[in-house]
Amino acid sequence: MINVNSALTIEIYSMDQVEKEMILNTYRWIKVSQYKDDEMLSWEERFNKLQEHHIQETQFLIDKIRELVSEK
Repeated sequence: MINVNSALTIEIYSMDQVEKEMILNTYRWIKVSQYKDDEMLSWEERFNKLQEHHIQETQFLIDKIRELVSEK
C-alpha cells in the first residue's frame, strides 16, 4: 500500500516485490531509450529532438502512474 496523502490511499497488489524494488531503486523500468545527442545537427534540431525525448519520457511516466493507480 502506498499512502499518497491522508485523503487518498493507493493500493498496489499485483506488483511483485522485485518490480517494486526496481521502480524504487533504479531507472531500468523506464522503457524509453536514453537520449543520444547528435552534434551534426543544428542547435534547433538538437533542441527539438531533446524536447521530443522529454515528451516521450513524460508520457511513459504518466501512463505508468495511471496503470499503477488503476490496479486493484
